[in-house]
Amino acid sequence: QLTTREFYEDIKAHLSPTGVVTVKSGHVCSDFGLVNGLVNTLSQVFKNVYVYNLDSIDTAIVATNSPTTLEDYKANLASVDPTSLVGQIAPDALRVVQRGVPQPGGLVFTDDHAPVEQLTDHLLFSYLSCGSH
Repeated sequence: QLTTREFYEDIKAHLSPTGVVTVKSGHVCSDFGLVNGLVNTLSQVFKNVYVYNLDSIDTAIVATNSPTTLEDYKANLASVDPTSLVGQIAPDALRVVQRGVPQPGGLVFTDDHAPVEQLTDHLLFSYLSCGSH
């Protein structure tokens, strides 16, 4: 219910023109199925999507309500107060941020079809078969 296109359309309606939404997801080894579904879904609603693969299992996804470029996004991130919470992680985020590219014809979560549990189960099996490295 919190991953669907319809949910993000409701969120977008409450954001300012410069608002952003952030989602934390997971991946294991080369299994980015859940991340890809979220990127595909968010890309249907928001102007731009950015992805941070923070470590071997965590991915942060940020979607912007207004058009941005990766260069502008990085410049804004670099200008954040280094003592703030975001400023404390900004140096690491700057190294790994990239544009989230939706897959043509890829899975988009909707109120009628959002197999998040199955993708999460698949992540668990992937973790067991390849470990967290």
